[in-house]
Amino acid sequence: MHRLVGWDRGRALFRGDVAAGADPVASSDDLLGRVTSVERGGRRVRMGLGIERLPIAWLSRVGLLRAVARLRERLRLRAR
Repeated sequence: MHRLVGWDRGRALFRGDVAAGADPVASSDDLLGRVTSVERGGRRVRMGLGIERLPIAWLSRVGLLRAVARLRERLRLRAR
């Protein structure tokens, strides 16, 4: 799943959270569905729909989201 980041002349622009750049454009006919929730290990995962979406988007644009995610995971494992 990749995030919809905009539209250009009726074509969808997508980008993965840890991708270096945008995906090729897609027509609306190429869209298969819409993700409304995500679960990991039986727990619901928030998808950045609140105010946290701003730093998530910025980290993704500057290419740091993957590093932050790895650091967060290391800290979570260390806390166990």
